[in-house]
Amino acid sequence: YKANGIIPIYIRYPKLALLLTGTPGQIDCLLNSYGNGLPSRILAYTFREAPHWKEMGDDCISLEDSFKPIAHRVYELYNFCLAHPVLFHFTRPQWNRLNEIFSRMLSEVAMEGNDDLQAVVKRYAFLVMRISMIQTRIRQFEATDLSSEIYCIDADFERSLQIVLCCYEHSRLLHSSMPAPAVRPLKNPDIIRNFVNELPDSFTTDEAIQIGAKYDFNLRKVTRLLKSLNGIKISKISHGSYTKMNK
Repeated sequence: YKANGIIPIYIRYPKLALLLTGTPGQIDCLLNSYGNGLPSRILAYTFREAPHWKEMGDDCISLEDSFKPIAHRVYELYNFCLAHPVLFHFTRPQWNRLNEIFSRMLSEVAMEGNDDLQAVVKRYAFLVMRISMIQTRIRQFEATDLSSEIYCIDADFERSLQIVLCCYEHSRLLHSSMPAPAVRPLKNPDIIRNFVNELPDSFTTDEAIQIGAKYDFNLRKVTRLLKSLNGIKISKISHGSYTKMNK
């Protein structure tokens, strides 16, 4: 949203992908909760690297020079994909393997009572397909294959599957370091109505307090309710004496 939500911005076909690296402290700023759905949309990989010194000097090859030929090749791949759209397929055995693995994973997190990871399991299954599509498309580009339909080979499928399953374990690891969300138990939404319905046609403050105790209402809450209901559901006759209004 732009300008505090006044002007909504709609992205009809989002195609944004990012590769981000950072420290655990920076991860906390990005993925501080599983409740917002963002962790299920990100492949996470954590590692600890042994410190080593990288040589410095004027004769070192710059990253810009290293990426120039790669960028040109990616641009060619981009144009190839625009000019030759295709329909991507998994084979039936690949679909069966995908369904078997992720249905078992979903059952495991459900058995553990881990609701947060259920979305991760479901979306990570789609990521297997997306990574497989990318590999298959690159293979088609390198072979100058102009077919309108392409099938994923088992090598690309298994590679994509192993990447996602590895990142899933890392996602579980990150999840273990996140603070548990403060979940409050559900309450009866009709509790105030039930309290009012149980009040007799004529009652005193003490009688209202006794009835309120059944609903775990303390003295302060009963007093506040009597004040807010006066003129709406009840009428105050005198100090500490009330009567219900006609329905």
